[in-house]
Amino acid sequence: MLRLLIISGLVLLPLLVSATTLEATRAHCPLDGRGFSAFRVVETNNLGGQDRDLCPHALGQQPPTVVVWVCPGCGYAGMEADFEVKLTDAQKERLRRELVAPKPAGATEDQRLYAAADKYKNALACYEVLDRTALQRGDLALLGSWACRLTHAWTQDDEAEFEGLAELLALAELTRELAPQYRPLRQGQRSAAVRAKPPRSGARTYFAGIALPQPRRNLGAASEAGRAADASLREKIARELALIADEQFFQHRALVLYQEARRPNRYRTPSWASFSTYGRTAPAAGRQTRRLNPFARRWPPQTPPR
Repeated sequence: MLRLLIISGLVLLPLLVSATTLEATRAHCPLDGRGFSAFRVVETNNLGGQDRDLCPHALGQQPPTVVVWVCPGCGYAGMEADFEVKLTDAQKERLRRELVAPKPAGATEDQRLYAAADKYKNALACYEVLDRTALQRGDLALLGSWACRLTHAWTQDDEAEFEGLAELLALAELTRELAPQYRPLRQGQRSAAVRAKPPRSGARTYFAGIALPQPRRNLGAASEAGRAADASLREKIARELALIADEQFFQHRALVLYQEARRPNRYRTPSWASFSTYGRTAPAAGRQTRRLNPFARRWPPQTPPR
């Protein structure tokens, strides 16, 4: 009986923890004075666990996708406190030359509909003009890579579709190697390709490994695979490829900036973000994943780094 109660408690406890709480607010752009609606993160959690680079997965809205705001008029972007700064005339002139206002994915100006990559690229440009330190810009770039990763969370059905795509790509690659004319594969060759596909949990990584390092070589393979997929799946593929590329862009920027700040070749928790940790993936070799309280916390602190 006691065991049953303990198991029931463990199952029901996550349901008692609130999902990410957002609070609607008004922001005013320091560059063009425009007012717009935005969302402030009041509380969050990391019940979805944590990746090896410390990226937390929340239940509900993912904070990294909403904590950076962008002005719909001029493209000025940053966190909440970055909209309270006073810009000099020289800074305004430079920002007007460098920023491009992104367009939301819809008819409204809901901040959640702007592409994470667009917001964070503009925010990095603003941090350059605002003369933020390399460490602060590195934190922002790392957060940008997390936002791109969290923008599209695959469901179980999506994962099955994605696994099917990985199989198609493996077949297309084998076809290219065995038959330059793309002749149909014999049954034995097809079985060999299927056996070579990655384990289910690695489908996304496998696809990135096939498509990104060798884009020219795999262009034909992707096209062949695409003929066997429906339009919606092809759209998901294109979107996921773009997100993977954006995520890698921000990861590279973070590493470069951390090296500049004399923190070489390692990820770190942003100094202004009080994440609790809860291991989601196996820790990297020689490293232990900390396990602390996985429940709701205030995020992020109201005072940003200066």
